[in-house]
Amino acid sequence: MAARDASAAAMLRAYLRAEQMHVFRRLLCRRLALIGLVWIALAAGSSFIAGRGVLTGLAVLSAGGGGALFLEWRAVQTLRELLNGARVQSAK
Repeated sequence: MAARDASAAAMLRAYLRAEQMHVFRRLLCRRLALIGLVWIALAAGSSFIAGRGVLTGLAVLSAGGGGALFLEWRAVQTLRELLNGARVQSAK
């Protein structure tokens, strides 16, 4: 009984973590897109940022979004592994 409760708690924790990562990624990507637009506008409106600087800035912003996507993917994978393990246990 205690093992079943611990398993349920772990699944709930993993589910909440996956949802938290999903919301985090969505909010972060929106903000990064806005920052990217401002970055491009600054580059177009002035000679302060060179061509390579624009690409470098956009690459850094993209890396941030990619990192958030990876964290969300890992959280969902952890949840799937726990759910698959619970199905195997209940089938026995």
